[in-house]
Amino acid sequence: HGAVVGAGAVVNKDVAPYCIVAGVPARVIRKRFNDELISELLASEWWNMSNDILKKHTHLANRPVEFLKAIKSNSSGLNE
Repeated sequence: HGAVVGAGAVVNKDVAPYCIVAGVPARVIRKRFNDELISELLASEWWNMSNDILKKHTHLANRPVEFLKAIKSNSSGLNE
C-alpha cells in the first residue's frame, strides 16, 4: 500500500506500507509519512471507495492529511 520502489530495485521481501525502497537488494530509504498518518491512511481503506468519491477529492492527492479529512467528512463515501 503506497510503497515506492526505486528503478532497478530487487525486492526480495515484503515492503511495508508507504515506504520508499531502493537498491539491490531493496532496502528502506525512508517512510513517506509518519506512523500516525500511515495508520490513518490504512484504516481509511480509501482504495475501496467509489471512483466518484475519489474523483471528487483528486485535488487533494498530494495533501494526505486534507484528503483524509475530506473523505472522513464524506461518510456516505466510505466503503462504497
